[in-house]
Amino acid sequence: MLKVKNITFLYKEQPSPKPMSFEVRPQSANILIGPNGCGKTSLLRALIGLTPIISGTVESKTKTPAYLSTNPQLNEHLSGQDILQLFDIDSSPWNIQEAHELFDIKPLLFRSAHTLSHGELKRLLWVAVLSHPSPLVLLDEPLNGLDWQYQLNSSYVVQEQIKQGRSFLISTHDLQWPLRLGNPQALSLSEGGLITNGPYDQLITSTIVQNSFNFISTISDNPIDGTRTLTLSKSKK
Repeated sequence: MLKVKNITFLYKEQPSPKPMSFEVRPQSANILIGPNGCGKTSLLRALIGLTPIISGTVESKTKTPAYLSTNPQLNEHLSGQDILQLFDIDSSPWNIQEAHELFDIKPLLFRSAHTLSHGELKRLLWVAVLSHPSPLVLLDEPLNGLDWQYQLNSSYVVQEQIKQGRSFLISTHDLQWPLRLGNPQALSLSEGGLITNGPYDQLITSTIVQNSFNFISTISDNPIDGTRTLTLSKSKK
């Protein structure tokens, strides 16, 4: 779906310090984690063409990925329906009707954007971005502002979209949420560079990631329902 080979990109007004390589496979969830300012947003913006790629190559089976910005700029006088139409939602090749219901957007369609809370706008934008024809979806902090039930619903929506043939690259500071996607692939960034990647449950409990975040992490499995819980405690260092 996406192959990134030895890229550097604009990061804090200069080239990112180390070339980065990774792959997003078809029908997969991929998580970007790292401390504030580590380059998650800069990387996603580079992949969408909004931040310059200075060196290296990006090979993609889709010309323009779907993209949800962490801070979208929209005309405040647009209605919810107008926002959806900006994404040509009626001609979407994907089945997103369930997403309409799980994000409960019907009450938002005829309200102006300036009357919507941050979370309400985020629910609309989830549905709008998912209507994009691209099979590759980039989401930058998509949980910000969402109430807990919509955060739960969002993990279900991502899994259902993957079944339809889509792939996701998602940045998040919520380290529990990726476990709701099963065991996605993950990439951990620091200072504009990739420090490690691999299955999320192994990566989040690895020494290199714990040192990067300055925490100790363990994952426990519920023997009754199979859910997994991440427990974090502050490192003694």
